[in-house]
Amino acid sequence: MLFRKMLRTVLLGFLLVMGGTIAYFLLGSSNHQLNLGEISLTDPDVDLKIENMHVVQNTNGVREWELWADSAKVYREKGLTLLKNLRLRVYPKEGESAYVTAKEGTMQNESRNIRINGNVTILASNGVSMKTDSLYFRSKEKRIDSDSQVLMEGARFRLIGTGLQGQTDLGNYKLQEKVSATIYGASGYSFKEEREKKLIRAN
Repeated sequence: MLFRKMLRTVLLGFLLVMGGTIAYFLLGSSNHQLNLGEISLTDPDVDLKIENMHVVQNTNGVREWELWADSAKVYREKGLTLLKNLRLRVYPKEGESAYVTAKEGTMQNESRNIRINGNVTILASNGVSMKTDSLYFRSKEKRIDSDSQVLMEGARFRLIGTGLQGQTDLGNYKLQEKVSATIYGASGYSFKEEREKKLIRAN
């Protein structure tokens, strides 16, 4: 009898934690869809651990971004979710989508803003790739910002600069300053130009 009461208490606690934690995603905003893989409560330091998490944000029926992570550790009191091996897909108003991949990220549960770190790569819709150590994705503003050094490469150019700004709904990304450029001609010949510029656009 005592064992049954204990089991009932444990199960009730499990359901409360599960419901409260998932509510951060499902009830915090009706614009989000959450797909879950395996769920675990075995880690005593984490409220909820999710394997193979997939989050979709829609506004007025329009998909704005999707997030996949191999694992996610949700901390309710801190209001944070730690992500491992993440992939973010952003949808501009026109044209093809862009992708961001990285080793890890920290998502704010309420705003869905994400600090992304570790081998960060952005692949724009026009084939231009950008690599950096860290960046910040602002969900509501549809912005990507980085203060780190960024390597931007296209079919005929290679740029290295400090700082990156991107508008994901427009598909525009620009380096901020201290830009070193290598431009390749049709024959493979290249020349370098080093100067400080306030903006270099890659569309």
